[in-house]
Amino acid sequence: MDRRVREFVSLSPDGRIWGEIITEPLLTVAQVAATLQIREKLVRNHIKEKRLKAVKIGKYWRIKPEDLHAFIEANSSIRSEPHPHINDTNGLGDGVINSGA
Repeated sequence: MDRRVREFVSLSPDGRIWGEIITEPLLTVAQVAATLQIREKLVRNHIKEKRLKAVKIGKYWRIKPEDLHAFIEANSSIRSEPHPHINDTNGLGDGVINSGA
């Protein structure tokens, strides 16, 4: 059993596992701000307005990497599906653009 998991289990009041076990490190507001290339205050505003999921530990906010990814996907103007006018028959894309004519 991973040391972090053992420590988490030992903190539970009755020795049982409770809550969600986090196995990867959480991100700080500063790390999220650096990743998004925005100010920390704006990250905190996103958290306050519930656009970015976060957990408060003591007086510090922490963000799961998957929640940051979901935030980026939800606010992205880039479509995750390929553009219909671009040929992509082999999955690699050949850069040929159909003009529709």
